[in-house]
Amino acid sequence: MPRHGRFVTLRLAAAVAVTASLTAALAASGPAFPTAYAATVAPTRLCAGDDWGGPANANPWRHLDAGYVSVYGKPAVRVILAGRVDWGANPYSNAKWQAWFMSLKWLGDYYNKSAGRMGIDMHTPTHAERIAFLESALSITAQYAAFSSGPRTAAQIAAQQATDGHRALAIVCLAEQDEILNGSVRPWLTSLIGTELATLISRQRRLPWNQTVEDMLPVLTAGCLLGNQDWTDTATRLLDEVSLTNIDSEGATVEQSLGYANYNLRLWPRVLRKYALCGVGTPANLRGRLDLLAAFMTAGTTPAGTLEQLGDTAAQVSSYVVLPDNASFAWAKSRGTTGQAPPLEAIYTAGYVFGRPAGTFAGDFYTVRFGPQRNFHGQREATAFTWWPSGRPLVVDTGYPGFSSAARHAYQSAVYQNGV
Repeated sequence: MPRHGRFVTLRLAAAVAVTASLTAALAASGPAFPTAYAATVAPTRLCAGDDWGGPANANPWRHLDAGYVSVYGKPAVRVILAGRVDWGANPYSNAKWQAWFMSLKWLGDYYNKSAGRMGIDMHTPTHAERIAFLESALSITAQYAAFSSGPRTAAQIAAQQATDGHRALAIVCLAEQDEILNGSVRPWLTSLIGTELATLISRQRRLPWNQTVEDMLPVLTAGCLLGNQDWTDTATRLLDEVSLTNIDSEGATVEQSLGYANYNLRLWPRVLRKYALCGVGTPANLRGRLDLLAAFMTAGTTPAGTLEQLGDTAAQVSSYVVLPDNASFAWAKSRGTTGQAPPLEAIYTAGYVFGRPAGTFAGDFYTVRFGPQRNFHGQREATAFTWWPSGRPLVVDTGYPGFSSAARHAYQSAVYQNGV
């Protein structure tokens, strides 16, 4: 049901009032925030719906309006009373829940509505409604800023640090929306971005996996949006480095998981899109590495059409849409009727053997794991194998119960693998 008339007016006034009072408090706090950078008009929208991910779908705006938030796959709980967020909430006594609560990614439906998207309620918001949705999101963001500048427990600080890249991107995307709808980014918001990114950059460990990409997306986006060349240079330098380590020279992923290979495949096009919008040159090696990654994933695709469940891999199909013109993906998507077939036996020094003795999609298929010890999203599956004789699953991997499952560590153990 759309927001109309007096309801929108009252809602907007309430959100603006809360935001204004918090803005004044933040301004008075002085040293907690650095001098804001002057905002410049972005060439086109830098942020998109995929910058928010699943939490947006789990938290429709009506639920948020009622004070309910759902994160980490848990049922929604009421953490907003009378417009005020309880940042100390941890109803499931779960560090992961607390971390994703601190991510602010659950504001995604407010963002999507402020961007004029129809959303799950099938209503395209009016301009006044878009502003009201943005003010609702910014009211909560201002409350987070006030909380973050005050005393916090060690557990709360750890929760903030665990999702700092996700939260920073959410805040930057709201800032862009503020500029689009209101003509400029309000000073407290640019100051908050400066604080969040300073912490994020200072904590960089140059990890060779998806976390560095996730952390540098907000730095790159903010650098472009706010005209900060230092941020842009930092992001592009670290992204260039990780593009060489996240996907190796043969196309295998350092994550030790076909599922996370798929996740990384979806991350990099977001980087390339922002590079194009910001006028940043694409690393010469990156598209080639993505094509090699597609070949790696195609070699690891079972006769059922899903990725073999090696490492932390739930049953899933490769994201073919990311590389629509890739010949390896064309073969997997068409189930072997077109495109480029993988070798009869593909051996990767990262520790994988994928075999199709008959060279057909639906025929015999096997995998063997070897090589380095378990790390990142791998399992203890060295010397383990899977076997699909005549395309039917006979020796299978136990798979992946989910990152939030208590069974995950058991599934990673050698006991759950087909070791020889």
